[in-house]
Amino acid sequence: MKIGILGSGVVGQVLANGFIKHGYEVMVGTRSPEKLSGWKEKARITQPIQASQRTFHLRTGAET
Repeated sequence: MKIGILGSGVVGQVLANGFIKHGYEVMVGTRSPEKLSGWKEKARITQPIQASQRTFHLRTGAET
């Protein structure tokens, strides 16, 4: 299963760590990529796709 987390603060990092620990593929969205640089080492991310930087645009104005 693939999991997407928007936000790389404390809560986002804890959630991502938990999902990675249980074998899920996780993508974390952040406005500050530098926040994730130290986290990648702590989380022991070994697969390159998990540590890649990509740009995604969220659609604004969507109805909920």
